[in-house]
Amino acid sequence: MADAVEAAIRSGRDPAPIIERAKRDLAARQERERQIADPPPLYGSARWPTSQDLRAYLRDRTAFDDPRSILLGAFSDEGQTIPPGFVHWDGDGHLLTIAPTRSGKGKTTIIPNLLRYQGSCVVLDPKGELFEATSQWRSKLGPVYRIAPLDGGSGKPVHRFDPVSRVRRESDARAIAMQMFPHDPKSPAFFADDAVGFVTAIIMFVRYKAPPHRQTLATVCQMASLKGASLLQIAKQMETFQPSADAARTILEKDPTRGLKVLQETLTSKLYEWKDVDIQRSVSGSDVSFESLKDRPATVYIEIPFDMMKTFSGWLRVLLKSALDAMLANPRIPELPVLFVLDEFLNIGPFPEYRDAIRTHAGAGIRLWFFLQDIYSIEEHYPGNSWRPFLNCAVKQFFGINDDDTAKMIGGYLGHKTHAVRTTGGSANVSSHLRDLYGDASTNTSFSMTEGVQFLGRPLLTSDEVRELLGGWQGDGWRYGITDIAGTRPFKTQLVVHEKSETCRQRIGMMMQGDDKWP
Repeated sequence: MADAVEAAIRSGRDPAPIIERAKRDLAARQERERQIADPPPLYGSARWPTSQDLRAYLRDRTAFDDPRSILLGAFSDEGQTIPPGFVHWDGDGHLLTIAPTRSGKGKTTIIPNLLRYQGSCVVLDPKGELFEATSQWRSKLGPVYRIAPLDGGSGKPVHRFDPVSRVRRESDARAIAMQMFPHDPKSPAFFADDAVGFVTAIIMFVRYKAPPHRQTLATVCQMASLKGASLLQIAKQMETFQPSADAARTILEKDPTRGLKVLQETLTSKLYEWKDVDIQRSVSGSDVSFESLKDRPATVYIEIPFDMMKTFSGWLRVLLKSALDAMLANPRIPELPVLFVLDEFLNIGPFPEYRDAIRTHAGAGIRLWFFLQDIYSIEEHYPGNSWRPFLNCAVKQFFGINDDDTAKMIGGYLGHKTHAVRTTGGSANVSSHLRDLYGDASTNTSFSMTEGVQFLGRPLLTSDEVRELLGGWQGDGWRYGITDIAGTRPFKTQLVVHEKSETCRQRIGMMMQGDDKWP
């Protein structure tokens, strides 16, 4: 520009137009640079939040013993190697972690929190590793119970729970019966309803008419398994007790060769797991009161081998539904919410009561923490859109993802961003003039260059990039996770195995038989 201004002045022309044009070019260039650095949200405004954005959740190492928060990993700003803080969530609502089996859920997430959370906990522990790693420290907070019907004489403490002990009304009895006879879409509902009604009546009869030492679910199962004349004799006794009279009368009026036979077949097909000797022993009395978990800190581990969860899913449903109902039966809101850690939750099978509890138990003083494998497995048990209520959890955490469907869902949560690309265009113009056949010729050539900015939309992370980020371990005992807390942008975290924490190493340990004595 300086040369052009100087030439204009030497030739006596006004240089102002040249200067004005240069100013406009400079302003246009600066605007292009601004748009490239911070493009307008034409296709989306997704970005990774900064530590400033997440300041309400970030704490230093001294917050490890915050009695009520959930620790969700470490956070670093993009490009930084030293974590500025650890993510602590202490809000209302529930949590959902989606991570496949053997992705380190226990070591990076569950165990560290059980070694620090000071409220009551109900822990679904299919592998038994959570009890072995955390029960010793948790026993210092209050009573620890281990309901493990298939223990097999390990020497670890074993406790019983009888759901009949908390029956107060017919609706309580029916809730137990419905879990024992869950709806089977492949079978006529009539037969299951008939069995539910009869078992409900037996539960009421046992609860209020049996001798005290026989008022258990074990007795209920024994009575419901009777055949022929023995079953009719029990029905006659039940007919004298008003709460069970109608159901008993229905049994007595059935055709022995048809209606009664079908009922007995239905009862037999559903009660097989309840006739197991170990299951009978586990429901022969109650050492645990789930209602009391709101009154003082206590921990209940529910342990059954992973490969037996489906076989004994009825027992698990009855136990877990009793624990859930107890949270409403005791209206007290504890200072520290009761935490339900539901590892391998999908292996129980469809359990809509827990899915619905995300809504029905809001404000009940509990936190449900679901651990699910992937979207395909969720949809298998909750078809159509029936699985979507799980996404209403206040906290959603993802790691270990290696399937495309789940990766696409995560990409959808992350959203799209607008990407700015610098564009350059050029043009040339050549003109020639010939005066006559023998005269002089002239040629004029001009070039022009234009710069611009093009805006494109793209996901913050594609499904391939999600799987690359979350699929594997990054180094010595740590991996990336993505966490979405309601009201914030999703963010990346670093999840570290508990063995890397000195505090966790000091607290690791198992309570043994004889240690379960509390005032």
